[in-house]
Amino acid sequence: MARGVAAEPYRLWFHFFGLRYRSHETILELSLAHSTQSRREADEYKIVLELVDALSFIKALNDFTNPS
Repeated sequence: MARGVAAEPYRLWFHFFGLRYRSHETILELSLAHSTQSRREADEYKIVLELVDALSFIKALNDFTNPS
């Protein structure tokens, strides 16, 4: 994922769910960690990433089917 503007939607959603922003690379590192706590934390972040991606897809689909 590109840095800066592309990360902004994720940053806002992480803040909304009370999570501090982490890059995709950091989330991957957490998911590969031996600690159960780190893997659990990575799972929380992955859920938010999937939610944001799904909402972005729905918005894009809506914009495509209902152009202004």
